[in-house]
Amino acid sequence: MEAKNATISLATEVDLLTLGQILIEAHGPEAVMASFFEDWPSITTMLPTMSSRILLNFANPYSEVIKTADDATNEILGFTAMTLESVERRRNGTSQLFPSPPPCPLQGSI
Repeated sequence: MEAKNATISLATEVDLLTLGQILIEAHGPEAVMASFFEDWPSITTMLPTMSSRILLNFANPYSEVIKTADDATNEILGFTAMTLESVERRRNGTSQLFPSPPPCPLQGSI
């Protein structure tokens, strides 16, 4: 989709379903995905898994999830997650880069 005007803003957990779908569209066609998901290319198991990956960023106090949305339709066009971790936190074992994943609210709802 081509947008004439778009806005960059912070994503929230309300955007999770759309962000998960975008992540599937970005990575789903990769051949390696068939080795991760038995039912590939079905999104039944892919969407909760991809959404959980995004939830890790929402749960990390050092991460921000940023989206770009079409101003006319408010459709999310893309997103990224950025994490700033200090070397000290990584060295002393208090890094938040790989916390335990939170439960995915989309599990079983597809």
